[in-house]
Amino acid sequence: MAESQPTALVVDDELMIRNLTMRMLAAEGFRCDGAADGNQALALADRTHYDAVVTDLRMPNKHGHALVVELLTRSHRPLIVVLTGIVEPRLAKDLVARGVDDIMFKPVEYELLAAKVKALVGQKGTPTAEDTGDEDKSPSDATEQSYEEKAESDDDPARETDVDRGPAGIEAADFKRAFARIHHMMPASDDALHIYRMTKSNEFDTKQLALAIEKHRVLSAEVLQLANSRFYNPKGTNITNLERGVLQIGQTRIGQLALAANSQAALSSGESPWPSAGPLWRRSVAAGLAVELLVAQGGHKDISEGLLLCAAMHSLGRVVLASLYPDHYERMINRCCKDRCALVELERRAFPQSQAEVMSDVLQSWNIPENLYSPLPHVEHDYALVSQLLEPLRSQVELVKLAALISHIATGWWDPWDRVVIPTADVLDRLRLLSISTAIEETKRNAQGINDFALQSTDDSDATPHTRSTGPPQSIAYWKPGVTEFDFLAEIVTSMNITLIPCPDPVDSDEDVLVNGLGSPGKEVLSLVNACPQSRITIVCDAENEANFAAFDRVVSIPTSYSALQNAVMG
Repeated sequence: MAESQPTALVVDDELMIRNLTMRMLAAEGFRCDGAADGNQALALADRTHYDAVVTDLRMPNKHGHALVVELLTRSHRPLIVVLTGIVEPRLAKDLVARGVDDIMFKPVEYELLAAKVKALVGQKGTPTAEDTGDEDKSPSDATEQSYEEKAESDDDPARETDVDRGPAGIEAADFKRAFARIHHMMPASDDALHIYRMTKSNEFDTKQLALAIEKHRVLSAEVLQLANSRFYNPKGTNITNLERGVLQIGQTRIGQLALAANSQAALSSGESPWPSAGPLWRRSVAAGLAVELLVAQGGHKDISEGLLLCAAMHSLGRVVLASLYPDHYERMINRCCKDRCALVELERRAFPQSQAEVMSDVLQSWNIPENLYSPLPHVEHDYALVSQLLEPLRSQVELVKLAALISHIATGWWDPWDRVVIPTADVLDRLRLLSISTAIEETKRNAQGINDFALQSTDDSDATPHTRSTGPPQSIAYWKPGVTEFDFLAEIVTSMNITLIPCPDPVDSDEDVLVNGLGSPGKEVLSLVNACPQSRITIVCDAENEANFAAFDRVVSIPTSYSALQNAVMG
């Protein structure tokens, strides 16, 4: 039987690049289609099972990363090659971890690209349409590499499948079947949805809204609590009436709070191996307060719709996944505590979707408008990847990510497995956040008095792995070269209940010194730390600059887990 012609889909918003790539692939024997964005690509992929997809990342409508994630969950999964102009190691690592077959960086020799795609398709042994008896579709699922197989074959030790080192990956099809159970575990409350819809309508007044909230015990408690917080009630007037509370907070905020409270209530009432949800909710509320402060400071009111909801729900998807896969999470959490690794890294290897993407799917299943949660699927992406999003989505995601970080700092609540990611000064400048310290201090004050979620006990004495230092503060000498941008590292370390003592010269210090080497270290930093005794120096640096400090024993690179950073700082 003659071998059928292989098929390829080329996705790029630049017509010249798209056509050139298609011509070179056609010369290698491919039948090609083209798409200008992710939405067009998915529409084509619904009709044809392509052998290969070559996609750019930065595109309008649905960008390339979201397209890749969607394609990787499909049963007829094509070979995927990412063609991008962004040379970013963390971005490449994320894509490979998700299952992308290859990444090539622009500018590229398009003849070489086409030849490589042909070779990869040949190595994959992809069946063509004729092989499967389907002339219109060329499914490639017969030789699809499962997440478990990829975990076993990868050299990265974080992918090992031994029970003590983390779980094997979940197949996309199994994941979809498991997710179908979420409608029973986490149903949309009729009361919460009704309240949300009331806030979007002009047909209801404040009194009617308050009466509807009164029927929802959990939301009633949260509304009164927030109405008496410093953020919504700076004068400190005691508010005990729901109607007054609604006026104090505002109808739009009430609608988004109703959805977040419904999610938390459903998750708290279900069976989950997740530790106490109290700190999780405190961080959620603090993140909501923080994002509003950031919006006001940077003048982002015109793009603020839904940001409160995204900030409040930025980590709740993790409880959803833990409810679906309790054994996996038990093993992953054990490994995080043992190896001081970040949980998000294990989740990426175990599941086809991130916890934030899962939470977005939950909101979609509730028929919540997409514009209210569109930033949510991207909140766990590194800033380099977020920078590829088009505006206003990019700024929205960055604001939510910053609010999530501030919520940790402001509440002092961290999990050992939380991933610490520090934004660059460019992010703050672009968002016009000229006084991030003010936003942090205001969030700290506003978050005071936020109690655990109404369904939870306020007793934090249970054996949870949440980290919050409450003993006598420790102190450490601290050196940061120059007077530069806002120092997030200092804020994070201070939230560990550690007092930082400025050190003018680490060379002459008789104490242990914590060195902030974040950013591109200049000659001053390298020459100075090289003159210091290794035993006294702990260096925190960017991952891409870690090699510059190879001579030192105590180096921690960012991003890292909170427990790894804490261990490095406290010794």
